[in-house]
Amino acid sequence: CKVIIKDMRYQYDNFQLGLVSGGIMSQLWRTKRRYQLHTGGPFAKEIILTIKLPLGYAVDSPLPVDVSSPLGSYLTRYRADGELFTLTGKVSINRAIIMPEEYPKFYSFIKKARQAENIGIIFQSQEE
Repeated sequence: CKVIIKDMRYQYDNFQLGLVSGGIMSQLWRTKRRYQLHTGGPFAKEIILTIKLPLGYAVDSPLPVDVSSPLGSYLTRYRADGELFTLTGKVSINRAIIMPEEYPKFYSFIKKARQAENIGIIFQSQEE
């Protein structure tokens, strides 16, 4: 996700959860494969990030995301509670090996998860 704080004093728009980037995920740029893909799985990864909002700020939470496939799942949840904002992200890969004929579905799943991970979360000053 991208965190954007709208104020001249705060400009931070480069945060990445990293749930579907790095490691084997960074190698998934082809839409087809001739050989099987070793995922290093099955595995699950969860990140919980809690941010204390600066005084006078509010957050525009995006909608929750749930991308499911027989090969894995990706979900994000957002919760604003007073001055705290919590983002929870989870990814799981259900197979150690993805066969070439399964790869297009796996690629599609990862592509959707990457798109979901790049949605913006806007923290905006209420003093404007």
